Amino acid sequence: MKAPEPTYGASSKDGIVSRGRLRIATASLTATVLVGYACISCYAALNCRGLYADASHYLLKIAEKEYFHLYDPPRRTVQVLRQAAVVFLRRETNLELFELGQVFSLSMLALPILLCGLCWPILPPERKSWIVFPLLGLLAGVSASSFAPIGEGALAASYLWPLFFLFLFHMDRPIFQIVFLLFCIPVLFLHEAAFTFMLIFLFVCVRKIATASTRSERMFLSLSAILFILIIANEIRWIIDPFNAVNRDGYIIRLLQLAFVVRDGRWNLPVLTGAVALIVLAAMTMLRAESTKRIARGGALVATLSFIAWALFAAVLPWLSDATFSPLSQMAGRNQALFVGSALAAAAVVALEKKISPQIWLQPATLVVIAALACAQFSWDVAATQQWQAYIADVRARLAASDGLISWEQALAWGDADRNEIWRAMGFGWTMPSLSVVLQSKSVRSIIAAPEGTRWQPFDPSNLSDLPRIRGVDYSRYVRAMQEVKPFAQAE
Repeated sequence: MKAPEPTYGASSKDGIVSRGRLRIATASLTATVLVGYACISCYAALNCRGLYADASHYLLKIAEKEYFHLYDPPRRTVQVLRQAAVVFLRRETNLELFELGQVFSLSMLALPILLCGLCWPILPPERKSWIVFPLLGLLAGVSASSFAPIGEGALAASYLWPLFFLFLFHMDRPIFQIVFLLFCIPVLFLHEAAFTFMLIFLFVCVRKIATASTRSERMFLSLSAILFILIIANEIRWIIDPFNAVNRDGYIIRLLQLAFVVRDGRWNLPVLTGAVALIVLAAMTMLRAESTKRIARGGALVATLSFIAWALFAAVLPWLSDATFSPLSQMAGRNQALFVGSALAAAAVVALEKKISPQIWLQPATLVVIAALACAQFSWDVAATQQWQAYIADVRARLAASDGLISWEQALAWGDADRNEIWRAMGFGWTMPSLSVVLQSKSVRSIIAAPEGTRWQPFDPSNLSDLPRIRGVDYSRYVRAMQEVKPFAQAE
């Protein structure tokens, strides 16, 4: 039986915004949020903010091999998607490393936005209101780790949303079925934590099989179910027997310690703001479903005004206090988009199964909360880019202070207390040699070493034969400084 067409509200004489106006408001909000994300992502990319953490190491590997650097087997689809533009430009142009870093940053930051936008044309006209689910996935999930886009979870979650809507609403034609299956195959190597989202796919598939009316439909759904089971089994296998057990165990420990919320006295404000927004939206939905219209309106008004106050506070706070700038917490929250996305997808399925009208879960108050959430997240994002901009300027200044190899401890001693605190907050010392090379691009005069006691690093900057051989990068000044130091050390 075909589900009734959803309604967007009662008539205007009941004091509720009309269906047409709410659709226009939803479309306008979606466009505003996506354009806003695109603008702040471009600003971040211009400053190579995507090079935080492992990304500078990935970029050097891509530049050295002039090919993809596919490190984690269960995440190869994500890695290919975001490295493709960099690999192409590396092989076809003479862009400097920093310029390639800008492209790499933009690729990592912009792909989730593009995939969220793709959901709009996929949604049927009568279901456009469902765009709020991936929109919230972007604002409450992706923003939780936007400072560390090298984490694959954000792009993995974003990849699944268009497929999810395609499977829910467009499986009535063979061409859509073929496209869906083709784009499902790469999910086998999307991300091991994506199994939670894929369980929602499997549930929907089982429900569709139970109501299938034709043999061809049952065959397609059975094939889809087998594919979903294979994907889930493969992802769980990589969790049980990971490519890197140390990384898995460390991630689980930090997850249990709530390091994605707070670490070393620094708070991941986008996680908190996103969580508060989801709680407020869930509470308003429950009020509309369970209470009288008068109580629901009053509760929605109080909840909306309260969240607006929180959003204003969250928008201003990053500019007043460094305590809300926690790169390590952002890195620890790198799979937040998958967890949030799974919960939102489950809510969408419940709305579909129970035939809950958008009048219950989509009201003007809902759009106001989402708009306030976007403002708060955007403000934090711009402030975080300012922090990164100051950080790389500081790194460049310390690189320029000497030729040759500079120890981490020596470089740290050259800074003032405030700048040194940001250095410690960045927390990925083993990537300093890679970042040093990228920031100097063509002519490398000095390299900051990893901190003492670092257990592993991609190359040893003290060993000249171990330096990455990258087209267009000149180490002559660095080599000359190192050769001048060695004879002096032998004489000593």
